[in-house]
Amino acid sequence: MANLSATAAIKQVLQLPIFGGLSAATRKHLKGVMRVDHLAAGTCFLIEGDPSADDLFVVLRGEVALTFEDKLLVLNGPPDLIGLLSVIDGAPRTASATAFSDVALAVLPREDFRSLMAISPRFARNVIEHLTRDVRNLHSADEKVWF
Repeated sequence: MANLSATAAIKQVLQLPIFGGLSAATRKHLKGVMRVDHLAAGTCFLIEGDPSADDLFVVLRGEVALTFEDKLLVLNGPPDLIGLLSVIDGAPRTASATAFSDVALAVLPREDFRSLMAISPRFARNVIEHLTRDVRNLHSADEKVWF
């Protein structure tokens, strides 16, 4: 897989709902702080229980395996977010993340994520809406299991 350019990656990220509707100044700030990592299949980039919740990851290409206690939870692909809870609350990582295939990830450092939350009410609202959708989806899945 050819590497994704930083410009193409940022353009892809800005099309995601969580980054939607941001002001020109906020988009410019985001472009300045986000980086793109390209990882080979088999590369573990998050370790369950790791207290250093430093980055939010956006899967741009490829698939990432999330595991808990060495059991596969899910395969995430574009445009999934990885690490959102930990960058918000600073708690240890709840799962390990390993590149299942070659991947391209947009990476937003925690300090910059928190800064965006503080300077952009729109971004903060987008994050809340994203989390709300996740909770609703979990609740819906739970009901299907129990009923």
